[in-house]
Amino acid sequence: MEQVYAYYRLKEGANRDKFMTHMQTVDVPAMRKQPGVDSFNVYLVHEVPLGQFAFDVVEDIVVDRFETWDKICEAPEHQTYIDQWEQYADADSLVFVRTCS
Repeated sequence: MEQVYAYYRLKEGANRDKFMTHMQTVDVPAMRKQPGVDSFNVYLVHEVPLGQFAFDVVEDIVVDRFETWDKICEAPEHQTYIDQWEQYADADSLVFVRTCS
């Protein structure tokens, strides 16, 4: 199993509550059903001292291997989720961090 973290900012003026509602009702259930995904959780960042962390959202993803996650993200049927996500998220700020033991 591999741990993947996705960090990104929300677009200026994006409603954090609406974003989380969307994520919890659409993206999280859909991603958890994908083959090779062991877990998928989304967290909003709150109260970071002195602006030490430049992101608004952390996605905590566990997959069988990173290539599985790449394949999911690149699949044509995934584009609908990306389009909806981009209504809230600043896609240019997205950073993936891959860890494994």
